[in-house]
Amino acid sequence: MYRPTAAAGRSAERAAEHYVALVQTPATNRAFFNALPLEESERREIVRSGVDAFLRVYGPR
Repeated sequence: MYRPTAAAGRSAERAAEHYVALVQTPATNRAFFNALPLEESERREIVRSGVDAFLRVYGPR
């Protein structure tokens, strides 16, 4: 598994950008930029998956 070095994206601003990319972008794309509503369960799964990915990189080691 890839493990970033301490210098790879450890700033708070970069972490926030990554979080948004992992959580908001998939939901927006699946909803066709809000043209189609997402079910609550689908929205939760998208967020859960994004948070899991984020924590794998930025969470405690």
